[in-house]
Amino acid sequence: MSTTSGAYRWWENYLVRYLMPSIAGAAIVNWLSESAEPSFKKLLLIDVGASGLQTPTLVLLFLYGNLFCYVASYPILGFHVTRVIDGELRELPKRLADGYTSSLLLATAVFIASLYRDKLPRVGIAVPFILVIMFVIGQLYRLRASCEKVAFHGLEEKASKIFAYTYSISKRRGEVEQLHITKQLVKDRADDQSRDTFDEENEWHERSNWHREFIDTYRHMREHGNSAFIFLLELTLAGLCFLVITASKSEGATYQLSLVGLLFAVWAIPAMFVHLLGQQIERRFSWYDRKLQAADRDATPARSSVGGNSPNGTEKWPTTST
Repeated sequence: MSTTSGAYRWWENYLVRYLMPSIAGAAIVNWLSESAEPSFKKLLLIDVGASGLQTPTLVLLFLYGNLFCYVASYPILGFHVTRVIDGELRELPKRLADGYTSSLLLATAVFIASLYRDKLPRVGIAVPFILVIMFVIGQLYRLRASCEKVAFHGLEEKASKIFAYTYSISKRRGEVEQLHITKQLVKDRADDQSRDTFDEENEWHERSNWHREFIDTYRHMREHGNSAFIFLLELTLAGLCFLVITASKSEGATYQLSLVGLLFAVWAIPAMFVHLLGQQIERRFSWYDRKLQAADRDATPARSSVGGNSPNGTEKWPTTST
C-alpha cells in the first residue's frame, strides 16, 4: 500500500468514525447546557447573547462536541484492545462483560432511570455514578482477562493473550509484504543478469490483492460500525450527564460542571489502563526482562541457564507463518 493511499485511508477512517458523532456531540453539549443552570453556558463560554450565534461560539461548540464524542468512545478503545477474549465469553457471568451486551445494558438502565428521574430519592445523584462504576468494573475485568498468559506457537515462553494476539495478527499482515520483498530481490538479481525471468510477480499480485481486499472489508465494517457504536455511547453518556444535572438542580452551575467532570473521570479509568497494557506489550517486545536475566547470568557464570532460553537470552522468533 502506498504512502499516499495510506494517508487517504487514515483520513477516511477518522472522518467516518468521528465526523457524525462530533456533530451529534455538539448538539448534546448544547442540550445539556440548556438543561443546566443558566450560568452553565457562561462557564463553557458558549453563551449566546442578543447578537445571536457567532462564529467563535459555533467553533467552540463543535470542539466541545468533538471532546464529548471522543470521551464517549473510550470504552470502544478498551473493547477493541481486549477483543482477543471475545471468542471465549461463553458463560453467562462472563457474557455480561461483553462490550456489546454491557453497553446495551447500560443504555437501557440510563433510559429507565431517565424516565423515573423525578421519583428517585435524594440519593438519585448517586445513580449515574453507580451505573458508570458497574460499567467500568466490566471493562477492567476484560483488561484483566486479556492479561492471562497462554502458550502460543512461535513464542518460547507463555505470553499474555493480548500480546499473543497482537503478535499473531502482525505476523499475518506482514506475510504479503515479506513475500513481495523476497520476490522483488529475486527479480532484481535476474535483471542484473539481463535475463528477466520474474514470472512470479503475478502470483504476488493475486495474493496481495485478495489479502488487501479481505482486510479492507473487515476494516470498513469495523469503522462504520464504530461510528454507530460511538453514537450509542454518546447518547448513553448524555443520559448519565442529564441525570447528574437534573439531580443537582438546587446547586449552582459550578457544582454541576464539577459533577460532570467527575463522571467523565470515572468513565475514562479503563482507557487509562489501556495505556499500561501498551507499555507492557512494548516491554515484552523489547525483551527487556530477558536481557536483564541474560546480563545476570553473564555476571554469575556458575548459575545454570534456564531451560528453553537461547544462549544469549534472546527470544527466537519464528521464520514461518503462525
